[in-house]
Parts: sequence; C-alpha cells; structure tokens
Amino acid sequence: MWEYKVVAAPKQPARRRDAGVKDLADRFAFGIETEINEMAAQGWEYQRSDVLPCEERTGLTGRNQSFQTLLIFRRVRVETEVLPQSPAVAAAPAITAEPDETPEPETSDKGDGEGVDAPDDVRP
Repeated sequence: MWEYKVVAAPKQPARRRDAGVKDLADRFAFGIETEINEMAAQGWEYQRSDVLPCEERTGLTGRNQSFQTLLIFRRVRVETEVLPQSPAVAAAPAITAEPDETPEPETSDKGDGEGVDAPDDVRP
C-alpha cells in the first residue's frame, strides 16, 4: 500500500550564485531539483507534477481563478494505522452467528385442539 504526499512547487526561482546557475530557467530548475532531493532524503519517491485550478476570493464579491503547480510523491506505507476503539465499542458484547436458544412455548393438548395455549385454571 502506498502513502502520498503533495507539496506546492516553488514559485520563485532559487537564488544560487554558482557560475553554472545564472539563467532564470536554470535557477528555477535548481529550486525544483532541491525540493525533489529533500523529499527523496525523507524516503519519498517523486511521481509527477500537476497543475490544478484554484478559485480564490478577490475583495468582497470577486473571484479570481489561478493555477497551482503541485509535486506528488509516494512511498510504501510501513504500518497501517489502527484507530483506537471508543470505550462504548470496546465494551459492547460480541455478536455471534449462533441462533437464539430461547425455549419454544409449550402447547397444551387441552382445549379446542387448534394449538392455542390456554391457562390451566381458566374454564370455558
């Protein structure tokens, strides 16, 4: 089973003053590379990036749609989380599939013979 993590991609190019990273595109790529490497050091495997629409409020009544770039990572889930049971659930009796063992009512052979039980002390 996998667990996933989604992080926002860097919006600003990284500031690096090395001789090989002067161009805007190279600085931006370096920022993405740094983020991916940091996540990989924590055990996350890079999967893909997605651009999704995001509607945000502008002022009191206005709305503006922007797009967010997200980086998606995954890793193997080591342990499955077991949620603790509430005390009411833990104290509840277990339900079994056995039939109910209540005794069947006895029918008397006295009376009109239609199988209706009548008390013994009542006379017609």
